[in-house]
Amino acid sequence: MKQTRPERLVIHFHGGLVDRALGEAAAAELLPLYTSAGATPLFVIWETGWKEIVEQNIPTIFKEDIFNRLVRRVAQFVKGKIDKETSGDGTRGIGAMELPKEGAIKAELDRAQTGEEMFQDVSFDQLPQGLQLTPDEQEQIRKEIETDKELRAELQQIANARKEPSEEPTRSVTEAGSSETLMSPEVLEDISPTATGEKGLISTVMLAKHVVVIVASVIARLSKGRGHGVYLTIVEEVMREFYIRNVGKFLWDGMKNEVDQAFGFAADSGGASFVRHFKEMWDAGVRPTVTLIGHSAGSIYVARLLKELDRALEAYPEAKVNVVFIAPAVTFTAYADALRSAGKRIAGLRIFGMSDSIEREDRIAKALYPASLLYFVSGVLEEGRDEPLVGMQRYYDKPYVGPGFEAVEYVRNFDCMKHQFAAVWSDVMQGPGRNSDMHSHGGWAQAPATRASVMDIITNGYGYSS
Repeated sequence: MKQTRPERLVIHFHGGLVDRALGEAAAAELLPLYTSAGATPLFVIWETGWKEIVEQNIPTIFKEDIFNRLVRRVAQFVKGKIDKETSGDGTRGIGAMELPKEGAIKAELDRAQTGEEMFQDVSFDQLPQGLQLTPDEQEQIRKEIETDKELRAELQQIANARKEPSEEPTRSVTEAGSSETLMSPEVLEDISPTATGEKGLISTVMLAKHVVVIVASVIARLSKGRGHGVYLTIVEEVMREFYIRNVGKFLWDGMKNEVDQAFGFAADSGGASFVRHFKEMWDAGVRPTVTLIGHSAGSIYVARLLKELDRALEAYPEAKVNVVFIAPAVTFTAYADALRSAGKRIAGLRIFGMSDSIEREDRIAKALYPASLLYFVSGVLEEGRDEPLVGMQRYYDKPYVGPGFEAVEYVRNFDCMKHQFAAVWSDVMQGPGRNSDMHSHGGWAQAPATRASVMDIITNGYGYSS
């Protein structure tokens, strides 16, 4: 690039949960598009892997008898608590919950997997903010779970198939502590502890404690308006509590750690090497219009890169870049941190994403998890439950305002976000560079209007009136 002195430079960061082959295939597909826009493209390819989680682990978890039993019981407790709090008969917070029949709960779950909402007769806005389980309700749940014969039998089957814990650390995507379940090994050690010379130990007491945590979390999220729908919220909380290892949480965390390591001091730190060469190019007087494009988790890389470029180009306060985010998976917290230190380096920004209704139709596991990958990241993989992500329309309005959402408000009020078309949610046709028709998380390059908008920004900029 020092030699060819390009007028425009595009640096593309693909999503983080793909393997090397998919990253290279995406680069090959996008190469002619970027060159047709008059740009020299550079692709950063990083391999982690997600295929095993979506195609194998999630469907396997949903087939487990104990998973389905836990989802039914949690749904039963949630409905009992909601009915008690919205009955209007003066029993709010008093005594035990009246639990609906399991047949009725199963019918609700079946409807949810066809795309309908569960418990359509409930007005969730009637729930008190920050609703919690009472001690009596917690005790009721514990007794129900400890005496659930079906759960006990399923847990015993899992215990009888326990595997000896590995003494060697593993980097594999999947780690099972029993041949009968994909529950996280550390959770299995709670509810089915291993002991030398003994097999088949179970603890329904510990199982019940985990279930209380799940029900409390679901109720809290629904009462705060932070649920992803009743069904998804229940499924997410069961996964977080029992299956977090094998639904990709550690894979996701590892991917983010590798972004940090890319800017470390090791000889093979690719991000640090890139920044060094970029500065050398700038020092040599080669200063193209630069567009950073971050798709999905690629936006996490962009956020970190902005901070590193800001430090490296300290002698060049005029050096700025354009940013295009496509279904960005970066959290508001991480992006606000980048903006605080390096927001002055952004000449223009546009976010392309799906409207919330389309986001819910982009189902990563069909009927099993009827919502998009970003919903899954927000509800299951991130540290916070319902973690606000920059690429999701739902987080640009209530209830994500005020105390507790300082990072969200900082991003929303940042200068480059105040332009009318800073965020473009499908389906909209608002003019060159402002159209979006993407209907799947990974399919933006196949969506003609979205693709054309990105190319227009590369060639002509953002069309800001001021």
